[in-house]
Amino acid sequence: MPSVEPLSGVWLPNQTDFPFIRLEDYYHALTEDPPEAWKAILESPGLVEKNFQWLEKPSVVLHEHAFRLGRSHHFRVSLWLAYHFDAGVFRHQNHEQTFPEGVETYVQLYRRMGHIPDGVFLLADMEYAQVEHLYHQARARPPFLDFRDRFGERHRFFLLPEEVWDRFALEPILVVADGHHRMAASERLQNEGFDVCRPVALVSLRDPGLVILPTHRVLEGPLSEDLLTHLAPWFAVESHTEPVFSAKKREIWFVTREKSWRIRERPELPHREFLPHRPEVYLRLETAMLHEVILPLLEQKTGSTYRWVNLGRDPRTLWESLTEGQFLVVLPPTLPREVYEVARAGLTMPPKSTDFYPKLVAGVIWSPLMRRAPEIQRI
Repeated sequence: MPSVEPLSGVWLPNQTDFPFIRLEDYYHALTEDPPEAWKAILESPGLVEKNFQWLEKPSVVLHEHAFRLGRSHHFRVSLWLAYHFDAGVFRHQNHEQTFPEGVETYVQLYRRMGHIPDGVFLLADMEYAQVEHLYHQARARPPFLDFRDRFGERHRFFLLPEEVWDRFALEPILVVADGHHRMAASERLQNEGFDVCRPVALVSLRDPGLVILPTHRVLEGPLSEDLLTHLAPWFAVESHTEPVFSAKKREIWFVTREKSWRIRERPELPHREFLPHRPEVYLRLETAMLHEVILPLLEQKTGSTYRWVNLGRDPRTLWESLTEGQFLVVLPPTLPREVYEVARAGLTMPPKSTDFYPKLVAGVIWSPLMRRAPEIQRI
């Protein structure tokens, strides 16, 4: 059974300015250098051994993350454990392309530190009821770590016996939600002769606290009522006089300072002619419709290129920033199941369509990186 080595709570602060949200913040907390100076720890790998204490018996860890989104409180529960690449326990798939430069950065980081200091967020096609049962069991004992981060969100970490994994399905297929380059770097180090136990956090696809936020975008290019009628054979288009700042599934809004247009997919999906070899789950992705069908059709009609100007989570703020010749694209959130199914189909998601929220806390669970002993050939 894979396991992780969680840290003790001796040295971790409990104040509301807990800094360990991003890895860059973590290095800043250790070195007191500027946040971008995470590279400083590469020059002082002894900081890791100096600041960290290890629990004697590694185990599975349950992480309860309580956070506020809008006016509602959410709880997301994840299971932290170590991904053993040579054990054949897991299979994982990506939904995002990895680039060699990013992988090399993490490879060098892990080599210099001798530890893997950050987690990878994996979507698991497991029943939430299974995790929920463990959650109630874990709460019967106090957490080994309990703190609020700098955003006021509460994190509690509970130790669980390794045997709990026996309650889950064998060989679950996992999709990397966040941490594609970190996972690829770990695989590369495994192939280079290191004993890699990559810290990963499994979140059930059915976890009610699993949230993907839409990433709205400001584009620059021509837009008019007559131009959008060009989309009529493939999409239903209707105009409104008021600005719109939220979109339902299967629709996209184009918003200027004066007018709004709702673009909806048609039930028969006639736009599949532009993506004939893509599965239906991909055809129905709003970001795929936008970037692979709608914008190319408009560019073909106008002879212009639509340029990205800005991105953000708050459509109202983006709308207020519009200048002449720009318009806002309001998108609905992607569903976790869509990400999972696209990855299972061997495809990558369209750009800026998977803003998983909240991110994992870095610097809480670490794994050492060690060279494997060479195999002895017996005569």
